[in-house]
Amino acid sequence: MRKVVALVLLGSLGLGACGGGEDVVAKAGGPVEPLEITLPPELVGLKVESEKVTAALENFRPSYVESAALYSFRGDKDLVQATLQVARFRDEERNRSSAFRNSILAQFGSTPPRATRMGDVTVYRTTQTKQVVATWFDGLDWYLLSVRDEFDRPRTLMRETLEVTTK
Repeated sequence: MRKVVALVLLGSLGLGACGGGEDVVAKAGGPVEPLEITLPPELVGLKVESEKVTAALENFRPSYVESAALYSFRGDKDLVQATLQVARFRDEERNRSSAFRNSILAQFGSTPPRATRMGDVTVYRTTQTKQVVATWFDGLDWYLLSVRDEFDRPRTLMRETLEVTTK
């Protein structure tokens, strides 16, 4: 499951790099490297763990993503209640454009994303099958937080994750 989630993140961020032949892929950049960000060991009573995605990243074609990470939020009996996918885009002008960001937002969720201001950050919320999804941007970093429907404090987890990722 972990590899699938990482591949969904990375595959979705090809964002058209696969449709125009080798020249487009070459322009999209080099290999995707692992990314480390600092998160506390626990948020909202859930244990935060960095998941290994190195093997998935090694098998991925060049993309607009420079580096990526996957974190799990685990509750009782080590059950995953949420995941945080993080991607750092290559430092290129197109990766900062609203058109680029909108193309990412259009790919996630089964409902149109709703923009919500949380402090200085705009968070886009949507749903997927049995999940609440929140995504936001911070410079060249992009975050996708997916929370199980059964988790009783998704908004609190969203707020606390947002606070520690945008410091």
